[in-house]
Amino acid sequence: MDEIGGVSRMVGRVGRAHASAATAMLHDLGLYPGQELLLMRLWETDHQTQAELTAALGLDPSTVTRTVQCLERQGLLHRTPSSTDRRRHRSTATARQGVGGLGCGGGRT
Repeated sequence: MDEIGGVSRMVGRVGRAHASAATAMLHDLGLYPGQELLLMRLWETDHQTQAELTAALGLDPSTVTRTVQCLERQGLLHRTPSSTDRRRHRSTATARQGVGGLGCGGGRT
């Protein structure tokens, strides 16, 4: 049992070290944890509605709304009205290189 406990503790340490390193790298790019997931989704499948992003990422709609607004202010994505439904907007990743900017506050925004 002690060996399993030691392995579990090491896995926890590796996870925390990875999260800390990833947060630092994202910060250097002007991003906060969670924002990269939305950008990666748009890089894979562009022109998505917020409802599509919410479903794909398994996040709360309000979180996706804040993240989209923040990334749009940073110039990392562009929203355009849907051609079939004026209530919806499609998000598109921009061609901006060297992700970065002022950021949009802490946490998963």
